[in-house]
Amino acid sequence: MSENKKSSYLYILKILEEFSDENHPLTHKEIIDLVYQEYGLELERKSVASSLKILEDSGYDINKGNRNGFYLLERNFNESEVSFLVDAIFSSREISGKQARELSKKVYSCLSKYKRRDYEYLFKSDEINRTDNKNIFFNIEIINEAIKRKKVVKFKYKDFDENGNETLRYNGFKFHVCPYYVVNNYGKYYLLARRRKYDVLSVFRLDYIRDPEIMEDGEFLDIKDITQYKNGFDIAEYLNSHVYLFGGEVCNAKLELKNTAAISYVKDWFGNNASIKKENNKLIARIKCNENALFYWAIQYSQSVKVIYPDYLVDRIKKALDEIVKDYK
Repeated sequence: MSENKKSSYLYILKILEEFSDENHPLTHKEIIDLVYQEYGLELERKSVASSLKILEDSGYDINKGNRNGFYLLERNFNESEVSFLVDAIFSSREISGKQARELSKKVYSCLSKYKRRDYEYLFKSDEINRTDNKNIFFNIEIINEAIKRKKVVKFKYKDFDENGNETLRYNGFKFHVCPYYVVNNYGKYYLLARRRKYDVLSVFRLDYIRDPEIMEDGEFLDIKDITQYKNGFDIAEYLNSHVYLFGGEVCNAKLELKNTAAISYVKDWFGNNASIKKENNKLIARIKCNENALFYWAIQYSQSVKVIYPDYLVDRIKKALDEIVKDYK
């Protein structure tokens, strides 16, 4: 058997893995064209047919779709398994963020290039733990479909009563939002969206969303229609400046680092979004961050960091700490 014939089996399999799924079956001609385009190997229609038969006899689940096309149905992992595996990768504290991203790309390669597009709106930041909410991937599926189609989504939103029992916010009121991104941040999934009546970007917990539905007739507003983002929106910049994914304004802050441990805290949370240098024999960090997130972060690490600018944030922290001291007296 010639080396080209042996190679053709592998190349055709790789083409099916990359370019085919139930919605994108490939004809013999398309397979021939893609093998030549990707690997520079010329094939005949007869050899493609025999190779497909051999692959099928070898146990590969090759199905015949419409247009007399073929696609690879069963793969190493299905889409739900891929989502869980990627979450598991990002939850590991033994590997760096770069390693996690590289591993996740390898897992995503189990899917066709068309299926991988379904994950374009799912952004993961830092170390992630898997959620135990059984509806989370259903919610992601619905909302991801709405994002791709630029459709409004309506849903109810979970809340709690004064006894800690689960209830629905505003007595089951249905939120109507224009969805833009799904973010997995520190073990929780969030939706970045706009409520159509408000000129701000809102954040919703995906595991709090109930009964999501796509509205076919709702007016979808682009993220650039939000005044704050009329010149464009950068998801990476947004995540870097919203460490806790709070809504609200972003401020340019200045912090005094009171000990060497504070350097690690700042770098762990803000990375290259923070600059650190000595000023008047003091370690100073300059950070661009969401005000509400920085407020809680600074209180959490108050033994190691001190906010010295902006003044209104300093005053807010002072007031909060005074109230805390009174509560504990």
